[in-house]
Amino acid sequence: MTRNLLLPLLLATLAHNTLAANDDSTCDRAADPIHPGNPADVAGVSHIIFQTDGTDDSDATANKNTLIITDEAMWDSLRLACENSYESHPEQPRYAYQLARLYEARNHHVSAEKYLRRAAEQGDPVAQTRYGMEKINHWRNKDGLKWLGRAAAQGYIPAMEALGDYYENNTDIARAALWYQQAAEAKSGYAARKLGQLRLTENRRDEARTWLEKAAAYGDTRAMLLLGDYRDSVPAKALTYYQAAAEAGEQDAYYPYARALHQNGKPAEALTWYRKAAIDALDGRAAEALGELYLSGKEVPQNSAEALYWLQRAHTAHAENRLGTLFENGESINQDTALALEHYNNALLAVDAGQEETRHAHRKIADLTPGNDRAAVQKRKQHYRAAIMLGDDNAIDPLTALGEDSDAINALLQERRDQQAQP
Repeated sequence: MTRNLLLPLLLATLAHNTLAANDDSTCDRAADPIHPGNPADVAGVSHIIFQTDGTDDSDATANKNTLIITDEAMWDSLRLACENSYESHPEQPRYAYQLARLYEARNHHVSAEKYLRRAAEQGDPVAQTRYGMEKINHWRNKDGLKWLGRAAAQGYIPAMEALGDYYENNTDIARAALWYQQAAEAKSGYAARKLGQLRLTENRRDEARTWLEKAAAYGDTRAMLLLGDYRDSVPAKALTYYQAAAEAGEQDAYYPYARALHQNGKPAEALTWYRKAAIDALDGRAAEALGELYLSGKEVPQNSAEALYWLQRAHTAHAENRLGTLFENGESINQDTALALEHYNNALLAVDAGQEETRHAHRKIADLTPGNDRAAVQKRKQHYRAAIMLGDDNAIDPLTALGEDSDAINALLQERRDQQAQP
């Protein structure tokens, strides 16, 4: 009799355990890969997207770090599995955190906040950090610092980094440095780099370099870039840091690495990185450099079509002035004064337009503007005046020839002197 009772009980227990294990496995599809509580066989996903409109998002689908929820049934099964796992494992707050992630994907913010808070109250450091940041960023509630502090006390590095960022943003540099140092000593490359940058602003250069080197050793690519830019770096060391940053995918390092290769007599290698900088990082300086290389033909085979392509893609003041000159003089392309004027005008609008490039553009626009009617003459005068104000005394004669009287020109020169005398 006893044996007959034990068998169904054993089968029921096995069935319950199997269902629980299935719930856990299903819920873990919503796990966060950065969560320290994940089992070894749970990879997690960085993003959860609820997308039921049939939109083709092949990039997201192909990304193993993204969970695409395609219908209500799928979402319900995930939610139910996480609710069951949360009830079955109250000692594991990560299930409440995963529920919060699912609700967040649906934009159900009230439910997301409820489960995020539950996980935080149970001591989950990831949830505490997220909850603390939401209080600070969305509600401007300093109570969020308490939650970040709790996560940091557990040794959770992102919480320490977030506290450093908070105090830096609120100009409490001493506290920021303390948190960055604590995270850096736990081998956070980001925090070591931020601490190095703080020390740079304080002109504590040796200490700054030490922290930047630690950050680079921890794999922080921005620190590698900063070390390449470091004014005390010897060229060979700078090249090494630029190379490490560029090869690690730091796009802002592509151009300085290409430039360093170029300066070190390696134009073929520089060409590859100039191209990556121009295409991947949309760096106008790199496109300008490519245009100049192909235009001169000194270090790479001369190619007018390539030069024109890259200069037109650069959108820098120098590249626009260069294009203006090419069209003005008909160098390797058909002469076209209208296009030359267009590019000289573009040079004035370029975000990197400095005094020399701006002065040149003003002078060229004044020289090339056609017509002798009143509007054309006034436009030419305007640009000659601008060129003079920027130091082009050769523009005085053509301005005089257009009828500008000497008193007006002398007043312009005096205004320039007054501006130059200002501190």
